[in-house]
Amino acid sequence: MNNPIVIEQEPQAIFERTHVAAPLQVYVSGENVPQVAPIQPPPFTNSSEQGRSLIVTHELTVDEVLERFARWMRLEVADGRGNPSTIKAYLDDTRDHLMWLAELGLKPTQVNDEIVMEYRRLLIEKFKITTAGRKMTSVRRFYAIAYARGMLKQDPAARVKSPGDRTPPENKVEERLISMQHMALMCARAKAKVTASNTVNQRVKAMRDYSILMMINAQGLREIEVTRLNIEDFKMLDPMTSTVTVFGKRDKVRTVHLSPDTFEVLQPWMAAHEMIHVKPDDGDGRSPAGTPLFVSLHWSDNGHGKGGTRISTRGVRAVFDEYLTAVGGKRPGVSGHGGRHGWATWSYFNGATLAGIASEAGHGQFETTMNYVKVVDHIKNNPSLYLGFLGANNLPEYNVTGEKEKQQKAKKGKKSAQSASRKKGTEKEN
Repeated sequence: MNNPIVIEQEPQAIFERTHVAAPLQVYVSGENVPQVAPIQPPPFTNSSEQGRSLIVTHELTVDEVLERFARWMRLEVADGRGNPSTIKAYLDDTRDHLMWLAELGLKPTQVNDEIVMEYRRLLIEKFKITTAGRKMTSVRRFYAIAYARGMLKQDPAARVKSPGDRTPPENKVEERLISMQHMALMCARAKAKVTASNTVNQRVKAMRDYSILMMINAQGLREIEVTRLNIEDFKMLDPMTSTVTVFGKRDKVRTVHLSPDTFEVLQPWMAAHEMIHVKPDDGDGRSPAGTPLFVSLHWSDNGHGKGGTRISTRGVRAVFDEYLTAVGGKRPGVSGHGGRHGWATWSYFNGATLAGIASEAGHGQFETTMNYVKVVDHIKNNPSLYLGFLGANNLPEYNVTGEKEKQQKAKKGKKSAQSASRKKGTEKEN
């Protein structure tokens, strides 16, 4: 009986699969290997004998490595309930890194901290600091998981920090803040489109858009939270006590109290919603199954609406950006989350309590709410506001015409003085 051949599975062999031709029995070390005497080296060299133990290695492709990484991520991110878009972002960032390594002729098993630092430098040169930081975090996660799973002897990214944005949090809010005027103009435009629409289809779409804008600008919901809303989540009691259950980040669930204005805007959209026969779905994995409140709209030839599928975050953002652009408020990096910033900032500016804002927004840390306090403090306590004497209506009168006359007289006087000086010099010479 032939002795079984034991293939040593090195921890760093993340890119290798080992194959041995049948009919030999193959075992991986540490996995139910029968107790047998060690294989003794042959007393002489014979090619036919050596051929029996030929080991063939196959290098995994980038896609195969990413497939393993995706499986690990699905198990580990958010305790097995990671958002698909988050996992996709991790995979895309890691793919870019692996392709970069391949161009250099390197494998993850050959990477050290200096190579990781060089990649970080390239990210910082190519992207904004926030984007570079996110991509570097993905790479660090990849190496950490591979090391934890025993596929690498060491974690080459353990001591390499992701580039951080040192901008104060309140300044980030100010950068993406939408003004009160633009928020009001967005809703005013949506309201006008509801009343001015020439067809039923246009009016229904305007109702939906108006409702989306109110859930962000007037209620402070995130784009993903708007996407997850179900009809069943609403308790439409009356204008003052109506609520909606919101499914937020990291499986957090909160109750949001609707304002009378939001209640009024939602009523016609919900009535139209019943007419287009929206079908229930299974949610997105973070929210329960139900009938989506907001859907993409497709119209049949008979003029009556036909319910589409649940609207995506991209769809919500497209609606928001359309109105923000139309009223002149669109800036790079400013979108739906700017409406959430505006809701928190301007509600506190006008007298809302911090406790109320924190509860309705679903802030996990009170420091997040305090960022809006700092923004309002910057606005209300701007030292330049105390320089009212520089205002256009407070400036003293100034006679520009008289100034020109003075300048002309000064020039004439200067010329006269120069002429007199030359004449006096001439007389001295004579």
